Amino acid sequence: MTYTLFFFVVVMLSYIWVRFESLSYYYTPQFISVLMLILVGLYYMKKRKKIALLEKIRIELPLLSAIFLIIIGATGNIDSLFFPLAYIHIFILLITLDPINAIASSILLMIFHLSITPINTEQQLATVISIPIMMCLFLFTKKQLEQRFIEKQLVELREQQLSDQQTAAGLFIATFLLPKLEALSHLAQYPEANKDIILKQLSILEEEAGSVVNEIGDEEVVSSRVVG
Repeated sequence: MTYTLFFFVVVMLSYIWVRFESLSYYYTPQFISVLMLILVGLYYMKKRKKIALLEKIRIELPLLSAIFLIIIGATGNIDSLFFPLAYIHIFILLITLDPINAIASSILLMIFHLSITPINTEQQLATVISIPIMMCLFLFTKKQLEQRFIEKQLVELREQQLSDQQTAAGLFIATFLLPKLEALSHLAQYPEANKDIILKQLSILEEEAGSVVNEIGDEEVVSSRVVG
């Protein structure tokens, strides 16, 4: 929830900026330009790893949120032509943050828009109601994407396990089973004289084969537990 508190401060500062008409009317383009320059600079420094602390925090998201809020709020809020940016904003929050912080941030956005413009028409009411509706839609989409990603990872893991099993079985046959069978075929030419050796070799062959089968079985059990 620490991030939500930080985001609350960003929303409050954006609200204060929009409410001061002398600031928002005359200086919004310049202020937005400064924020965008800062955002680009932070992205560059983080990409180049100029500042280690930037690797641990998501300072770009609050700055991006301030840009969205000020642009929408200063140009008419829910009546603004830029209001569709609010949906993009919510989508970015839900994709980037964990569900609790994303939902809390989206609620703060809705409060921000409601506090700036009073609801006087049905169109304005529908616009505000669309915010939680889109939030739920984006949450559902995110859940489906995460589920698809997990399923894809499990399929790839299973394919890798099957490939490893086939490789292990091939090595067992080529390096152990075939040489043992060839040796047994020579020993079988004199079964009475080589009876004890043949039995011992068959015992070793049975033990090694059982060991390989058990290893494959264990891998299948682990895979089934992961899928479950």
